[in-house]
Amino acid sequence: MDNYGACSDEVLGCVATHKTLDGVKKAYTESLEWHLNAMQTDGDEIPEALQESYELEFELIHRLCCTILEMNLPRWFKSNCPKII
Repeated sequence: MDNYGACSDEVLGCVATHKTLDGVKKAYTESLEWHLNAMQTDGDEIPEALQESYELEFELIHRLCCTILEMNLPRWFKSNCPKII
């Protein structure tokens, strides 16, 4: 099952996910607009790159995210493999 996520280092906490690439682009664009409006309402500083007119560019990066939970794994594996949470 594929899922796409979008975020930016410019606006921490602004994220979007969707099951299609076009869907995540649309969702992130809407999320960013909402996020910037909320920042402005709260009196937070808007990142300089987003204060004027801007154009979003998306870069497709493949990442595998996983969490190791309590599983029936050999003891040596558990002790040699860090727990990712």
